[in-house]
Amino acid sequence: ILRVAAPVTFGSLHMGEVVARYLDDHPHVSIAVSLDDRYVDLQSAGIDVAIRIGKLPDSDLVARRLAPCRMAICASPAYLSREGTPKGPEDLRGALRLAFNEAVSVPEWTLTDKKNRDHVIDGPLRMQANNMQMLLSAVLAGVGIAYGPTFVFGQDIKAGNLVRLLPDYRTAELTINAVYPTARYVPSKVRQFIDYLADAYRDEPPWDR
Repeated sequence: ILRVAAPVTFGSLHMGEVVARYLDDHPHVSIAVSLDDRYVDLQSAGIDVAIRIGKLPDSDLVARRLAPCRMAICASPAYLSREGTPKGPEDLRGALRLAFNEAVSVPEWTLTDKKNRDHVIDGPLRMQANNMQMLLSAVLAGVGIAYGPTFVFGQDIKAGNLVRLLPDYRTAELTINAVYPTARYVPSKVRQFIDYLADAYRDEPPWDR
């Protein structure tokens, strides 16, 4: 049995096909996947490999970079028609903002302009949730403006269901990593599974293409 842990939304949206392909090629391996947005101690939980996004805390875990995690600010066409389209960061401060409230290492809403000046967007939130798919549903319904990873919002931006805002400003870019306990001997099932993940995502992952 290969035991895998991953964040809820990333795992549910982007790991199923990789897991299926790995199982097809490795008929003698079974996989148990645990989806949770909280960090778990791999050794005490018996996890072989975990997907972690953003800055990694100091630990004795080995990390392998799988893909970039780009951030986006977006809203539905219906919301923008009703409330207007923000022209600059200052317009976001009074907007109806939606946020994920259990981020471990995702930074505050920060936009960087062409002169490398950072604009931090703070103030009250219209809605908070501890589940990114809930935020996706809310922003699609026109509740407000959301900030989060393109692996959540990218497909709907490409489809025109959401509009990416302030494209002339840069947002944060984090890293999607596979981590596993330090050991002299890494089981082949772990090494091979991480290879499958890295091959599937790469530097330009499917949700950003």
